Amino acid sequence: FDQRIMPDKKIRLLYMQYLPGGTLHTVAEIIRNTAPAERSGSVLLVAVNQSLDLRGESRPTESFTCQTLNSLSWPETICWLGIRLARALDYAHKKGVLHRDIKPANVLLTAEGIPKLADFNISFSSHIAGTTPAAYFGGSLAYMSPEQLEAYDPTHPRLPESLDEKSDLYSLGLMLWELLTGVRPFQDPAITSGWSTLLKQMIQQRQSGTTLRNSPQHLPPDCPEHLVTVLQKCLMPNPLERWNSGTELASQLELCLNPRAQQILFPPSTSWFTRLKGWEIPLIILIVAIPNMLAGLFNFFHNQKHIVEHLKNSQDAFWQIQSIINLIAYPLGLGLIGWLTWTILRFRTEKPTDVISEKEKTAAIQKRCLRLGHYAALICTTEWILAGIAYPVSMHYAIGSLSLTDYMHFLGSLVLCGLIAASYPFFGVTYISLHAIYPRLLQSNDFSQRAPDTYLQIKRLTWVYLIMAFLVPTLSIAALAMINLDDKVAIGILTVAGTLGAVSIFRVSQALQADLDALHGLYSQNQPSQQ
Repeated sequence: FDQRIMPDKKIRLLYMQYLPGGTLHTVAEIIRNTAPAERSGSVLLVAVNQSLDLRGESRPTESFTCQTLNSLSWPETICWLGIRLARALDYAHKKGVLHRDIKPANVLLTAEGIPKLADFNISFSSHIAGTTPAAYFGGSLAYMSPEQLEAYDPTHPRLPESLDEKSDLYSLGLMLWELLTGVRPFQDPAITSGWSTLLKQMIQQRQSGTTLRNSPQHLPPDCPEHLVTVLQKCLMPNPLERWNSGTELASQLELCLNPRAQQILFPPSTSWFTRLKGWEIPLIILIVAIPNMLAGLFNFFHNQKHIVEHLKNSQDAFWQIQSIINLIAYPLGLGLIGWLTWTILRFRTEKPTDVISEKEKTAAIQKRCLRLGHYAALICTTEWILAGIAYPVSMHYAIGSLSLTDYMHFLGSLVLCGLIAASYPFFGVTYISLHAIYPRLLQSNDFSQRAPDTYLQIKRLTWVYLIMAFLVPTLSIAALAMINLDDKVAIGILTVAGTLGAVSIFRVSQALQADLDALHGLYSQNQPSQQ
């Protein structure tokens, strides 16, 4: 907050904020003595309250932050802390400042438990002779990245100036892992020889990276798989494989606080959406084909009973016409939908030639993926309308005459069947494309490529198709009654199938809207940090 220089005593006094809540070092000690299943956000408040009591400070009352922490699980608390520390690092990095000494004791806590990143290693100098790594960092060796350890190994050619932001992100990830599990990912080797040997042993540990996968028993039972993946990426031996910035790390940790969005964008390995890889095109074609084929059968028997049977010499012509139209329409429509799906799936296999054009193409392909169900519904509806025109025209030329009533009956029945059949592909294809295809189009470390406007558009379309699913069968039944067709079988089929289908679609619609809300909410959370 302030500084005072005393030239006569060669002293510079630095004044900082008074933070009575202690440090994360106390939290780490409590966690080590707490069973994984018993850890929660209240542990952080316990440590803070202990520090406040030691200092004679009063505890905050009616604090929203304290209420929030009390309601969080321990993995959520780690994300809550990590988001704030990652943003603090990102701010410092953008100012050209590296921390170089991240550890629990250097994270101070306010009376409400809010973390403050402190004690930046501003005193480091590589030009002071006769010193050791311990003289610079004391007990901080355990939190150093492999490249930072190399930089302070007197026998290693790496220079301290070569360190960058990713070294700090490594240290932050290591500290968060320790807080999450209660143990450090790498066991400190015993000091049995010189500093150089010790550093080489620690570097070798970090470059192997195998210890991270050998401590699942230390993880809380409610720990999301993606949080482990995020922290493992922080601790990658190769800096190029880590997160690029504190903003990216904060975005990933925010995703862990949004379980629904997390399940969509990073489905667990046991998810059946993960197992769908390679079967997306056949599955989507099947989702589109089944309702349209059922609607086609219903329409065929309905028109045959109420139109064709009353026309002379029309049976053979009707069979030939419907065979030709179906052999053209179904392969054409399903093939077009399969091709659209294929163009989306093959996008990630193409090598980018230009960064700007790559981002534009990525945004466009993501929108196409989200709208794939809408495109499928439009293709189906268009083909049903064209068939509604083609059937009576073909019948007219085949048998020589067809009344205007028959024209309208053909057209009306096919259009209504088409509208009924269009709703099911929209919901089915949209659900599959959102969960099985869309996550692959996102760079795992870049959420800025998402298209929030498309989320809202698809959400509005779900209401349109949902209303259509309820309304069109009702209109069909009304149409049958208006033209005085005493077809109890058709009315019964429309009533039962329409009701069951509408109820099923309603449940899928609710799930889709919740998914889209979660994704849009995640985008909104990331906006301030991106700005």
